[in-house]
This record gives sequence, structure tokens and C-alpha cells, in this order.
Amino acid sequence: MKAYRQAKKQLVRHQRAVSKKVIGSKNRRKAVKKLAKVHKKVADIRADALHKLTTWAIFKSQPPK
Repeated sequence: MKAYRQAKKQLVRHQRAVSKKVIGSKNRRKAVKKLAKVHKKVADIRADALHKLTTWAIFKSQPPK
């Protein structure tokens, strides 16, 4: 969860940076690219956590052999 919190902070920071750039500028395009990377990172962290949780739940619900 620590990685998720850190990534969310980065998301806020990069989103603010994009909002301060001039529309159509090259710097804005670069900032949007960075923001997209952070969005992907957050999505990957969430998907990984969900996968780990569901795998754990299935493993725990199986009776021992």
C-alpha cells in the first residue's frame, strides 16, 4: 500500500504540472506523457493488489489435501 500512496502523490503532482502548462505546447505534451506513465503505474499497482487478494482468497478457501 505504501507504493500506492506514493504513486497517488506523484499523480497529484504531475496532474497539477499539466494543468499549469500552456495548451498545445511541447512542455505540456511532455508533462502529459509523464502523467500517463504515473497513471499506468497506479493502475498496475491496483491490478497487482487485486490479483494478490483474489489469489490469497481462493487459496485460503480450498480445503487442505
